Amino acid sequence: MKIRFLFGFYCDFPFNKRFQNILKFYCISVLVVLILGSWACSTGFRSDKKIVIYCEYIAYFLISLSTKDRYIFDYYKQQPLIDGSTTSKVLYKKLERLLKYFVTITIVLKMLNIFVFCGWNLTKCINELDGVLFINLLWIGLLLARLSLPVIYGLLYFRLRVLRMTLESKGFSNSPQNRFTPKKYITIYEKIMKDLLKMDYPLKYVFIIFLIGSVPKLLQNSWQFLNSLKNYGPEISKILEFTLECLHSYIVIILPIVVALDLSEDEIKKMKIITLNKRLACLNERQKMEIQQLFLLLKNNSLRYNLWRVVPVNLKSVLIFLSF
Repeated sequence: MKIRFLFGFYCDFPFNKRFQNILKFYCISVLVVLILGSWACSTGFRSDKKIVIYCEYIAYFLISLSTKDRYIFDYYKQQPLIDGSTTSKVLYKKLERLLKYFVTITIVLKMLNIFVFCGWNLTKCINELDGVLFINLLWIGLLLARLSLPVIYGLLYFRLRVLRMTLESKGFSNSPQNRFTPKKYITIYEKIMKDLLKMDYPLKYVFIIFLIGSVPKLLQNSWQFLNSLKNYGPEISKILEFTLECLHSYIVIILPIVVALDLSEDEIKKMKIITLNKRLACLNERQKMEIQQLFLLLKNNSLRYNLWRVVPVNLKSVLIFLSF
């Protein structure tokens, strides 16, 4: 959250109103400096590409200013009901390592893109170093805004995995040492889904803005790349530049989201199977009814995202799309 703030995304820090106004002024100043700095400098970017980047950055900025990033902060902070177990702490350390690898790979891909640009246009890169710097600072800001999507869905998967592992290992018991009744599992699962529902609209806005900002650029560069192939044949430099510039945004943003959603859905399916088996083996009628309530909750509140209410958002759909 602090790094997001450094790049102009406002966050609701616990300060008095006067200091909050200073923080807002800082965020607006960062926005203006990055946009004016990159616009004034002469770079290899065309004006229309710059405008698309500016519009996407301003849209993320307005979302952070209006929501104060509360939806992200509330979801990131530790939930005692969900995140208090030893299992969750071990898994969250794994999540932290994954995020470090994820961010490192993303930055390396972008640095490769800069090296490709500078390697083939060294003189131009030196002359336009200030413009390249401002454009890449803007890109880092866009990356920080986009990263909220895979991080949130990754955290969702790990929380569901903790719940499934707890259900698998401890089952249902009301002893003093193990107070995991069906009602407690119901409360935890409802809490997970309620927190996700709070973030539904902000996440949709961020995802739509990402698509609006990225798809036109992808189509334009794809058209230029195909024309280059037609006129000059396959060139390694052009293929590498196209891959690094256009496809890495989709690989590092959309693919982790889809994988996290698929894995989360698998965890819910596993919990349904475990719950069903325990319901069949249960002899206590009262507890059996509570287990049935948990099973129905898992069945009726699963993760099913669809594009245009037709195409399911999962890894299979992505692979089918890429196969064309």
